[in-house]
Amino acid sequence: MHRTLPPSPSSSANSTGSVSGFSLVEVTLSIGIIAVAFVALLGLLPVGMSTFRGSIDASNEMWIMQGFNSMVMTTDYARVKDLSFEQPKSDIYYFDEEGRRVDTKSNPSTDAERVLARLYAVKLFVQDLPRPDGESKKDVMGHGKRVMVVFAPFVNRVAMDQFDTLVDPDPEKMEKAMKDLPRNTAVKIRSFAVARMDSAVAD
Repeated sequence: MHRTLPPSPSSSANSTGSVSGFSLVEVTLSIGIIAVAFVALLGLLPVGMSTFRGSIDASNEMWIMQGFNSMVMTTDYARVKDLSFEQPKSDIYYFDEEGRRVDTKSNPSTDAERVLARLYAVKLFVQDLPRPDGESKKDVMGHGKRVMVVFAPFVNRVAMDQFDTLVDPDPEKMEKAMKDLPRNTAVKIRSFAVARMDSAVAD
């Protein structure tokens, strides 16, 4: 007596000619979707890099400001004005990518690697503080100064050209020069006040 066995699943699939898998159309559509997603991500890359660079610059500006604040506070009050950027004793300070001072314009480094490390150019303007109750801008306090710190990315030629236009510590001329800077300028200006803390000085 002969018994007929049922066909195996593999032999059944081969006999009908059906094979599971992706069609060419499906693969093409998948590649197209992935390509569109990558294009969108690549479009966000410059924005992300710009934000990252801005965060680093803001952090370094903070460290540089703290350094200048300490320098001014440890300088004899009578000599604070000497730190101001004024011709012909003008000086520019250079800092690296970590906010550390590299050298200055008046005392440049002889190390080529340190010179190449310049990333920020900074100069100070020391101005008299006007009296709050003064009748004119020339009515100033005898015991206080405003220190303006001007930053520019040393590798940005346009920003350095704008940086070079700020040369007069006079408050009115400085205010006008700042207004003349483009809205998208990379030049940054920060300020802090310093006061003489002895009671012997009259207002």
